[in-house]
Amino acid sequence: MVKSTDRGEIRRVKGNSRYRILIYNDEYYVIDIGSSILRNIFPFLFWILRNPGFKIDRDVFLQLTIHQKIDLSNSVRYGAIGTGIATTFSGFLLPLTDLSTINSSLYLNIIITILLTGILIWAFLFLMHKQKQRLKRNIDFTYLTTLEIRTSRPKFRLIIRTAFLYLFALAFSVVCLLAFITESNLYILFVGLLLLFLFLNANGAALDHGKYKIDIK
Repeated sequence: MVKSTDRGEIRRVKGNSRYRILIYNDEYYVIDIGSSILRNIFPFLFWILRNPGFKIDRDVFLQLTIHQKIDLSNSVRYGAIGTGIATTFSGFLLPLTDLSTINSSLYLNIIITILLTGILIWAFLFLMHKQKQRLKRNIDFTYLTTLEIRTSRPKFRLIIRTAFLYLFALAFSVVCLLAFITESNLYILFVGLLLLFLFLNANGAALDHGKYKIDIK
């Protein structure tokens, strides 16, 4: 008989960045880390607040972590849709004078930045929705009871890594977008949008492979 413990192991779901698998006292759970936009903005909340989850059996666990085909092409395609549309669309909104610098006013640059940031956020939410639909092919949530799962006390190196990724992406995305507003440089805009998308995905780093203290209600 396995001794009960308050520590559990988190694993990734293959081909799906929205969900995590929790192994806790020889039982299996799937955790939805993409259900709250607040946690996407502040990934440290994963270690404080409870996340929605469902108990699954071993067969589903094996299907999600071993037998499920990894389709990275869809994730990459949907992940890049925002930056691709945003940077392409910018060419139709402003008159280009060369490959990098455009002639536009400060106010027009502000409007463009807000519009393209909105497109990128929409693309991110669309990606999260598609990943939820993909998981439904393996799990019928209708008959599963929603649980509230808290995953706390991660390893110190995970805290440092998450903080670095989060602060780096946030700071430099803001700097690049502000630089585009003042300098009207499309390359700076493109880099800023990429870093913004990285910032939105920082929640995945906060709940990565490893051991955590688990509390389930």
